[in-house]
Amino acid sequence: MVVAAIPAPARRRGGHPAKRTFQAIRIEVNAELQILALALRDVIDLLQPGARLAVLSYHSGEDRIVKEVMRTAESGNCTCPTGLPCGCGAVRSVRRVRVARTASKAEQTRNSRSTSARLRVVEKIETGL
Repeated sequence: MVVAAIPAPARRRGGHPAKRTFQAIRIEVNAELQILALALRDVIDLLQPGARLAVLSYHSGEDRIVKEVMRTAESGNCTCPTGLPCGCGAVRSVRRVRVARTASKAEQTRNSRSTSARLRVVEKIETGL
């Protein structure tokens, strides 16, 4: 049934089609994305100034959560228009160390699982409190 529901071009791309279906069910049943978001916020709060948090995500759902949590911490959840100074009193708690990194072509050749991996890193900053 799962195979029949997937368009032919998508079926030709790696692995058994049921793999994604069961992955999606597992993620939903275990509330993995919600737990990931909560854990990241807690870890950022626990970091000492100068400490870094590095997160590897392996699929787009995870990466979207990681990016969103890090971006919110980086902006201090500021609601002011982009390009204007912050007037809402938001306090940044981290700075992005670099843009998201992906595996090199050489690494992807050696390790096919690295193809979807993304590394994001933030550093805790002084909040001035």
